[in-house]
Amino acid sequence: MGTRWNSFYGVYDFKVNGENEFAWNRQKHYNRMIENVVAEIFTKYGVWFMVWFDGGAHGPEEGGPDVLSIFEQHQPNSLFYHYLQRADMRWGGSETGTVSYPSWGTFPYMATGAGESAKKVISANNYQLLKTGDPNRIYYMPAMSNAPLRGNQGHDWFWSPNREEVLYPLNTLVSMYYNSVGHNTSLILGVTQNSRGLLPKADVARLKEFGDAITLRFPIQ
Repeated sequence: MGTRWNSFYGVYDFKVNGENEFAWNRQKHYNRMIENVVAEIFTKYGVWFMVWFDGGAHGPEEGGPDVLSIFEQHQPNSLFYHYLQRADMRWGGSETGTVSYPSWGTFPYMATGAGESAKKVISANNYQLLKTGDPNRIYYMPAMSNAPLRGNQGHDWFWSPNREEVLYPLNTLVSMYYNSVGHNTSLILGVTQNSRGLLPKADVARLKEFGDAITLRFPIQ
């Protein structure tokens, strides 16, 4: 989900542009709209495993919508990423689907911050702390490695026609698995529906090949 940017409402970094009454009223409307959307998806679509607010989700204390309390009310056993006050996992520091080794599951802080709002010690050295974690800290916040499935000589998080050539080949995906799951992180592959609301056949076929390759290497007992 994304709450940080909305060009229609003039929202930039969670805030409506402007300082006048019109901007203030629009901010209230935007926050209320986001809260209603969040309440709907957390009450009408069953139990969630995880929700990811890409770019972060600033709350009322920063002038944004109150998404965290709605989530905690309706999905108390689900994982949440990410908010200034809570993050149950952390971004692995790149969108390559890999992390360096070692990548510890523990972290110095309860939350990571969102993009530019991250603590300087977190964003320093190209987000090195997100990539490595810290074995001497108490908060369990394992990293996740994310990448678009259509990321081979491209970076397609959203569907476009006739772009099957940028699907990662199978050998790259297997290597990605070794360098994500094999490095103590979860691998999250971004897939998206086409203009008919369906996953493209080529993408589904590649995911099936990938799953078969992993099962062959690590058979379920």
